[in-house]
Amino acid sequence: VHTMLQKIPASKTKIAVLVNSKGGCFAQTHIIMQKIRAVARRNKAEVWTFGQEWALNAGFLLLASGNRVYVDG
Repeated sequence: VHTMLQKIPASKTKIAVLVNSKGGCFAQTHIIMQKIRAVARRNKAEVWTFGQEWALNAGFLLLASGNRVYVDG
């Protein structure tokens, strides 16, 4: 994830995160969230998260970390 996030050009002002997770480890999810927020700060960008089929446990934590959260109920 870190390598992928570092490839985001500094000109991008929106970062979209698609979440489809039935769970996961909170510690690793927190690290991912920190890296996403660091790139967002660097770019002065908003983070938009999108819930797809599942956003359970740690997936919900990642979903809730966005500046804007979108889900399809």
